[in-house]
Amino acid sequence: MIAAPKKLLFITSNRLGDAVLSTGVLAKAIERFAPTEITIACGPIPAPLFTAVPNLKNIIILNKQERGLHWLKLWQQVVPHIWDVVIDLRNSAVSYLIFSKKTFRFTQGDETRHKSEQLADALKLTDIPYNKIWLSAAAQQLAQTTLYDGEPILALCPTANWQPKTWPANRFIKAALRLPFQRIAVFGAEHERAQAMPIINALRASRDVIDLVGKTNPLEAAACLARCNLCIANDSGLMHIAAAMGIPTLGLFGPSNDVEYAPHGPHTALVRGAPFDYTDNPFALMQAITVDAVVNAAKKLI
Repeated sequence: MIAAPKKLLFITSNRLGDAVLSTGVLAKAIERFAPTEITIACGPIPAPLFTAVPNLKNIIILNKQERGLHWLKLWQQVVPHIWDVVIDLRNSAVSYLIFSKKTFRFTQGDETRHKSEQLADALKLTDIPYNKIWLSAAAQQLAQTTLYDGEPILALCPTANWQPKTWPANRFIKAALRLPFQRIAVFGAEHERAQAMPIINALRASRDVIDLVGKTNPLEAAACLARCNLCIANDSGLMHIAAAMGIPTLGLFGPSNDVEYAPHGPHTALVRGAPFDYTDNPFALMQAITVDAVVNAAKKLI
């Protein structure tokens, strides 16, 4: 007799960074419950991150709709099933309205603790797991072709989802030129190209620059970042991906909470130029980060 599949439903974030920070919980759930069929519900942007999860059955894309209709559509897709485990990191109504043998929820945020630690509470984990991104063979092949073996690579992630969270482009340039890297890979989304091009153009005068802006999905970016030797990034989804891949990652913080969203990984650090305070001019918080501070912190990481 063939055993029935052991089904796990994992409901996570629409935002790239928060989705990355949930992967440690997913990894622990896979280790603990050994599911044979995994369904993941998340937003369209982070969805590629989960395509190589072992025993993946389905990814359900949560395209946000008015009046929460995206939750109704999710419920319609998952209610016919009997789930062995449901992990709902959105504390949505869906997990209350389907049958599951075990249900775990993230119910309350706490900005005084790191997000990974908060999410770990859902499974009552005492050790806060590092995040984990499973790479596909195709993503690894693309990374190997794009970032061929050779001299060490500095990764720059100079964009963010809000302009005040970005360190000035001229300072990224100055910092990169003071670090011992001849190869530099620049990451970002296609709609962020205008932000990244001044950095790319300036560094090309004396460095081998690999322009990856808009040329990778999040999983491919993870595979490429895994081949880099240091990442300097604004607080962004790409920063969290780099940290998850285990490479030395330096996060730059201004008008965002580094207590909750610092890079989380085995080789990470952050630089803050001014106290976190939304009442200040948000642009001034990133402008307070000096080139010297970033270069010194980066050298300690490498």
